[in-house]
Amino acid sequence: MFTKFTKAVVEFIWKLVDDTIPRATIKKFPNQKPWVDKTIREALNSHTAAYNAEIISGNMEEYKSAAYGVRRAVREAKRRYRRKLEIQFQ
Repeated sequence: MFTKFTKAVVEFIWKLVDDTIPRATIKKFPNQKPWVDKTIREALNSHTAAYNAEIISGNMEEYKSAAYGVRRAVREAKRRYRRKLEIQFQ
């Protein structure tokens, strides 16, 4: 059990922490992988746009390069996430 003094000190420390450290709200979805970030979402959006343009024009080159861009973005995001975890556990 906390004494009154200990409880007051702990509450004061938490107040200082709340006042000095900015809070950020991060939306997390249960089906989203932890390494999925903005770069992957942008690559997926460009891939979808290239696919829709390919249906109309019949040009597969832009679609192929967008598909490669998605694979490259996923590979880089996984590497960044792995490095981040390795640094945390050192």
